[in-house]
Amino acid sequence: PFPDVEWEVAPWGSWRVSGRFEDMRVTIDASCNDDGVRVRCPTQLGMLPYSRETFQGELHIQLWRVTANGDRIVIADQRSRQAALEVGGESKAWTKTWRCSCSVSQLNRRILAANVPLDRVAYLLPGY
Repeated sequence: PFPDVEWEVAPWGSWRVSGRFEDMRVTIDASCNDDGVRVRCPTQLGMLPYSRETFQGELHIQLWRVTANGDRIVIADQRSRQAALEVGGESKAWTKTWRCSCSVSQLNRRILAANVPLDRVAYLLPGY
């Protein structure tokens, strides 16, 4: 539920994602030192080796709350040395670092947080 997210993903070896929601913060940092292995991905031309992955990644996840006076209350701080990490896809965009962010507006946050009983509105959704 983190509506404000930033990420930086290298072509290989480094991943960083951070998010904010009200007083909550999260960071996910991952890295690897191996070359990974090529993985075939479904494309319009068939299965092609457009992805790379490893199961030897290092992962660090931190989740905390920021108090009114700026103190940091740690909720989770976990590490793994057996993380599955991957980059790739049909796009050739994985030749440089991908940096981006997104922010969901207040109005859209309210819409996304709405408790909608799907059984009552399913007839309004095409294909549902």
